[in-house]
Amino acid sequence: MYRPVYKKTSHVRKGQPMPKYKAHSFLCITGTKPDADRDAAEGPRNSVTTTANVVIDIDGDKHVEASTGEGPWNAIAKAIQKATGTDLQLIGDEIPVHIMNGDEATTATDEDKTAATGRVELPLQVNDEEVTGVGESRNTTEAFFFAFVDGLNKALGEPDEESE
Repeated sequence: MYRPVYKKTSHVRKGQPMPKYKAHSFLCITGTKPDADRDAAEGPRNSVTTTANVVIDIDGDKHVEASTGEGPWNAIAKAIQKATGTDLQLIGDEIPVHIMNGDEATTATDEDKTAATGRVELPLQVNDEEVTGVGESRNTTEAFFFAFVDGLNKALGEPDEESE
């Protein structure tokens, strides 16, 4: 059973409402297509493209969107941006991914303690604010999905403390 990190981390305090954005599901399909820009003299070459379909809960309503990208993480990020209408951008070219023993993972259940878990720490920026979204899963693409949604909540979805 996989759970997003935002259910376990300190930025959701007891008694507060659940985050505005919730990671529901995603599907990625990767394949090749002919590269039309390639000169015929250079010979045939295919380019790889990925299509991602995401389902995001926003304040309890499911939003479904699809996008293509240069690999699953790029396609997922674009689809989440379309589904949420946000302009959350990745910072830099490197995304830290840590592989942990099951007992090191914050989301591990007792039956998961023997499985390796990937932890993605995703540096993101929206407007002038920088946040780090965190996601964990035995699948690093799913961990990326959770991390992007966690970053959305940190940047845009937390309740305004003055309104509480």
